Amino acid sequence: MSADPTSQLLTARAMSAASKADSLGMLLKKNDFLSLTPMNRIHCSITKHDIQPNADAVRAHLNSKAFRRAKLYSGDFDQFLPYIVPHKYSDKKMYCTITKKTMNRILAQVERHVNGRKFKRLKAEFEEKKARREARAKRKAEKAARYAERQRRKENGEVESGDDDVFSSDDSSSSDDGSDDDSDNDRHNAEHEESGQSAESNSKGRSDEAATESGDNGPRNKRMRKK
Repeated sequence: MSADPTSQLLTARAMSAASKADSLGMLLKKNDFLSLTPMNRIHCSITKHDIQPNADAVRAHLNSKAFRRAKLYSGDFDQFLPYIVPHKYSDKKMYCTITKKTMNRILAQVERHVNGRKFKRLKAEFEEKKARREARAKRKAEKAARYAERQRRKENGEVESGDDDVFSSDDSSSSDDGSDDDSDNDRHNAEHEESGQSAESNSKGRSDEAATESGDNGPRNKRMRKK
């Protein structure tokens, strides 16, 4: 007994719809930037377009020139902050605050730039200077806090002469890290100059004594020669 043509057509349509649904589900699973909206539309987070819930329409969108161009300039660029920032005048450009270089807003190009030797070297120098500035600012803040505390205690009559000396010694010791080295160098230079002057005076004294002795022995030698 042959099957009813109408039932065969309905079965074929159902199978086609099921296969399309399966392929649409595969596309949504494969591309995480595609999502199903409550309005029964497929939303693309790259191009901000809403597509019909059809596998063929989604494939056409993925193969379109607009999608390929938008995908080329998309990516997670926040991971490169604060050194790589969006360009001020172009949405398709990125700017490096360390090397002062402008590059395309393409993830591969930005990754190649941050992995370069020049960027790594300048980044290390920048971070070292930043650490020194932060340490200097911290020392200034601590000094200001000590000064404010001393002034407060003075106003309240809590500061004695010994406490004032302690505060002043702390401020003088923290004012400059290289002051001790400079004082040591000055002391060594002074000692070196004193030693040089003493050596010069000793040598001069020895030469005067030798001249005196030669002068005293001069007539005696003459008398001995006459005899």
